[in-house]
Amino acid sequence: MSTLHTRNERGDRVEKPIRLLIIDDDCVMCDRLRYYLDGMSDIEVVGIANNGIDGIELLRRLNPTIVLLDIIMPQIDGLGLLERANQEKLLNNVKVIVTSELSQESIVKYAFFLGAAFYMLKPYSFEYLLHRIHNISFNTENIERSEGVEGITMTKSSDLNSIVSKLLLDSGLPSHTLGYKYFSLAVNYLLKEKTTVFSITKNIYPLVAKHFDTSSACVDKAMRHSLSLAYNENHTALGRFLQEMNYLDSGKRPSNSEYVNLVLERIRQELITLN
Repeated sequence: MSTLHTRNERGDRVEKPIRLLIIDDDCVMCDRLRYYLDGMSDIEVVGIANNGIDGIELLRRLNPTIVLLDIIMPQIDGLGLLERANQEKLLNNVKVIVTSELSQESIVKYAFFLGAAFYMLKPYSFEYLLHRIHNISFNTENIERSEGVEGITMTKSSDLNSIVSKLLLDSGLPSHTLGYKYFSLAVNYLLKEKTTVFSITKNIYPLVAKHFDTSSACVDKAMRHSLSLAYNENHTALGRFLQEMNYLDSGKRPSNSEYVNLVLERIRQELITLN
C-alpha cells in the first residue's frame, strides 16, 4: 500500500492517506474518478475544481499531496495554474500529474519545467492512474519524467508489432478481416511517429489506403466491419477491453477513431510500465 506514514504522540506509526486534488473541466470524469477512489483507504479526494481559478484556490487551502491537473481548462489553463502556483510557492510539498490530449514536446517540457512530476496523455484508465499515483508518491520526479517523455521510444519495432497484434486480438478484433490489418497498420504508424493528435479521415484512412492500394472509403468500411464483428461475435472480449479503458458506454460499439485512441493509450500504458 502506498500510504504515507507519520507517528502519533505515543510514537506509534499511523497511516496518512494520499491527499488528491483533481483539477479538470470534465465533470463526468471527475465524478467517476471520485466514485472509483471512494473505497480506497490510502487515497482521499480532498477536492475537485473544474476551472483554473477554483483550482488555484483549492490548492492554496487544501494542502494536497498530489494534484491531478488537466492542461486545457477555462479561465486559467493548467500551465497558467502551474505558473501561478510557482509564484506563490504552493508546490513545495506537492507532486503534480499533468494530463492532456496534447503531446507537443514544447508543452511537455514546459510542464516539467514548471514542476510536473509526470505528464500523462488522455484517455487513460483509472487503474493506470492509480498505479501512477502510488508510484509518484514515493519515486523521484526524475525517474517519472524520464518515463513520461521517453517511455515509448525504448521498444523495438518487432516488439511493438507483437504488442499491437496481441492487443487487437485480446480486444476481440477478428484477425482474418481486412479491418484488423488496417487497424494494425494505423496503430503501428501512430506509435512509431509518436502521434497522438490526428484526424482518422484526413490522416489515417489515406495512409492505409495508399499502403494497401485501396480507397479511404473502403478502409473506413473494413474497419467498421471488423469492429461490428468484434461487438457481435466477441462481445465479451471487446466489452472487457472497453471497461478496462473506462470507455463511457462499454455497451456501445466504439467508432473507428475511438477504438484507435483506446488501443494507443493501452499500449502506451504497457510500454511505460515495461520500461
